[in-house]
Amino acid sequence: SMVERAPGGRVVLLVEDEAPLRMSVSRGLERQGWRVRQSADGAAALQRLETERPAILVSDIRLPGMDGIGLTAAARALYPGLPVLLTSGYADEAARA
Repeated sequence: SMVERAPGGRVVLLVEDEAPLRMSVSRGLERQGWRVRQSADGAAALQRLETERPAILVSDIRLPGMDGIGLTAAARALYPGLPVLLTSGYADEAARA
């Protein structure tokens, strides 16, 4: 019979400069079966991208140096069509507004 495949084993590259938040999100993704690669800024993320194509890139929009928009452009230059999820630390406040 066909077994439905979970995202287990798939790699997500998580880019977030605030370490406690990055660790928290990473743990949540790992519980969902993702293999998480972590980077604290765009430059470090790009170095990782050059050695491994993730299934998805998850990045904060606001990062030191290159922001999430610039990182997305650079990542898609390497891997056209790469799925990207950009997050914002202000999303919760915006949702409540």
